[in-house]
Amino acid sequence: MSTVAHEAGVSVGLIQRYFATKAQLLEFAFSYLVDSTYGRLEAVERTGDVAETAYLMLEAMLPLDEERYAESVTWIAFLAGALPIPDAIEPHVVSMRRMRLLLESCGLSTVDAMLLTSVVDGLCVDMVTSPAEVTPELGRACLRRAVGRVFGGAG
Repeated sequence: MSTVAHEAGVSVGLIQRYFATKAQLLEFAFSYLVDSTYGRLEAVERTGDVAETAYLMLEAMLPLDEERYAESVTWIAFLAGALPIPDAIEPHVVSMRRMRLLLESCGLSTVDAMLLTSVVDGLCVDMVTSPAEVTPELGRACLRRAVGRVFGGAG
């Protein structure tokens, strides 16, 4: 809470006025990042090329800039706190279902949408925890390869 207050330039008491617990703060932040991510997905132009549209939508989820890096850190923190509590993890389950359904609406099968969002999940974790090794360029290359393989190419 103190880190958030410091970053926001306000007192801890002000943060606690709106969020009684760290879990409430993380849930709010998670909701914000889901809306932000979903907005980027919806903004991707559907070109008629399903593979390219899928790649661009999935790329929009990668931590390729400061904002998306912070979102990925928040996502990981939310999962770490919510995972042991079945009801608390539900927002993540719902958001992933929503993202997979959006990918399916572009022409991906359920299995391919699940596979590719799983690849993105792993890349996000690796890009946040090992940024010197898993650079944005490597993250994009791995995602391009995964999408290519789903669509029958070598990627």
